[in-house]
Amino acid sequence: MTTARPHPLYAFVLGVARSGTTAMVQLLNTHSAICMGVERYKRLYPKLQAFPPELLEKERFFEFRPEDTNLGPGTGIWDKNCAPLEEKWDSASIFGDKEMAGALPFVARDIPDARIVFMLRDIGPVASSWNVRAAKETDSWAEENDYRVAVDHWNEANRLALDYADTLGERMLLIDYETFFSGAEGYVDVLLGFLGLRHERRFDRTYGARVARYCDIISQKPSLVLEGQEEYLAQKADRAAYERLLGMARDQRQALVSA
Repeated sequence: MTTARPHPLYAFVLGVARSGTTAMVQLLNTHSAICMGVERYKRLYPKLQAFPPELLEKERFFEFRPEDTNLGPGTGIWDKNCAPLEEKWDSASIFGDKEMAGALPFVARDIPDARIVFMLRDIGPVASSWNVRAAKETDSWAEENDYRVAVDHWNEANRLALDYADTLGERMLLIDYETFFSGAEGYVDVLLGFLGLRHERRFDRTYGARVARYCDIISQKPSLVLEGQEEYLAQKADRAAYERLLGMARDQRQALVSA
């Protein structure tokens, strides 16, 4: 007699580029219950204007098509983060993808029970990271995608998060990047509880390493938001929306820690 597989839980990590979405999904994928892609369908869902759950079935997930993404087999992102998922797929219970914030309306509509982890990060380090990528001649990142484009995307991502916060309610967890990866007490428990998971040794080790890296390296990096750029960000960045989201993230965290 075979035991029926329980209904899978779908989960997504969303946010503006350079907000810690990749770091978060890499952490989550160290848990035995989770199989999550890294921009697995970055080209497809904007074209479809939809994110059907069938895309997260095993056969389709590992059937790479050029129209899906540029991060397929043979690229470091796929080979390091996605290819290893096939081995644990049949025993996992949570499946999903890491995408940009623009996927939020489609995921919310097409996968009504999906859990969404939405990453929040201050415009300063986001813009700095966009500048770094834009300046690298060996990077596929477009040269024009600097701090000016960053602030537009940052504003839009935050607007989407605010628009969907009430609709999604407990289905969306707002994660403050700096607070989470600095090792704030209880925050990792909030994340695992949100996904209905327990601690595992590999997951905990990875989280500890990520916290150490953030505290020792990432938080110490000098900002590459240059003279004149800070004024632009001050004028263009919708900090009021961001502060509202940070407040909501703090309230969520406090409520879930004390639950």
